[in-house]
Amino acid sequence: MQVNADSVVGNLLLSDCIEEFSMRNKDLRVKKVFSVTNSNGFTPSVDYFNKDVFSSDLSNYKIVRRGMLAYNPSRINVGSVACLSTEDEVIVSPLYVVIKVDETKLLPEYLDLFLHSSVALQQIRCLTSGSVRDSLKYTAFSRLCLPIPSIEIQKDVVKKLRIAKAAISTRNLQVKKIDQLAKSRFVEMFGDLTSNPLKWKFASLSEVCDVRDGTHDSPSYVAAGYPLLTSKNFSSGYIDWSEVNYISKEDFDKIAQRSKVDCGDIVMPMIGTIGHPVIVDTEKEFAIKNVALIKFCGSSYSNVFIKAILDSDYFKRTIEGSNRGGTQKFIALGDIRRIRIPTVPFELQNEFAAFIEQLDKSKVVGKMQRISLEKIAHSDILSWRLALP
Repeated sequence: MQVNADSVVGNLLLSDCIEEFSMRNKDLRVKKVFSVTNSNGFTPSVDYFNKDVFSSDLSNYKIVRRGMLAYNPSRINVGSVACLSTEDEVIVSPLYVVIKVDETKLLPEYLDLFLHSSVALQQIRCLTSGSVRDSLKYTAFSRLCLPIPSIEIQKDVVKKLRIAKAAISTRNLQVKKIDQLAKSRFVEMFGDLTSNPLKWKFASLSEVCDVRDGTHDSPSYVAAGYPLLTSKNFSSGYIDWSEVNYISKEDFDKIAQRSKVDCGDIVMPMIGTIGHPVIVDTEKEFAIKNVALIKFCGSSYSNVFIKAILDSDYFKRTIEGSNRGGTQKFIALGDIRRIRIPTVPFELQNEFAAFIEQLDKSKVVGKMQRISLEKIAHSDILSWRLALP
């Protein structure tokens, strides 16, 4: 649906139709702690992070009610803002900004769609330029300007958005089912590695692969250079290039001496969200920090087979006693190297890898369909090209 200029009520500042909502969880009535991510919106913190990354004292956390929006002031420039639609009430970190919308002028879901548009992100970048860590406080946020059509037009847009989101959820569910099928096939072929009914012999991961990790230093960032990827860039099970910092060639070469990443290697987060291994499928050069690196040069093991082990419940059970850290979990390189790997014939590994290759083709189709739907959902359906003052 194309929104024409006659349908637009006007270009309004957000301050005309929103207010900050700062109610605290003083009576500890609300127990559900959520975070806002740029990829999944409102997400339970225990799912996105580890269960103890948030404070044990939740009395100062901010309450968010259904239909309100919340954003991380330091990450709104990459889209970490969302409207709460799946829960009646949750709490978020005191650092978040919570927004209540005047629904007689503006629908919350319509505002959510706008805030993920290129027009809004461009305004946000301008408003955060020069601020500490590109942080966007409420006073600056309220100065965002958007074209607001009539409520009837907004409702129609939101209806289309909900249909697109439902289709995206269906595609995500299909991908999850494919992942579960891969795990089931692994158990069929190799058994439960904890009970080991097939009586495999075991070796440590470091005996069958070259196991390293990335830098633990904090090199200075530059405007353009080589990407430095951390755990957050792999925590979704693929390489996420949307939030990348860059380092100089000198720092890149220094890190590469220790942990040069090649196509076919496995990289795996070691801090925060542990696990979620990724097989590198690009020749693009990048460096890693606080990430495990598993290399296969000269190894008689398939990267697909090792990744399946690192994705398995067996791996999760194995590292339960290895998780270290207080407010942020991590697994040490030595613990990763000691993970016990069954000595499975290479031919059998290849048979499993061939099965996974066929599943991956279905996953690619599902992911491409999801990406197309996401583009439609965040397209120019609201006619963001309307001139702003």
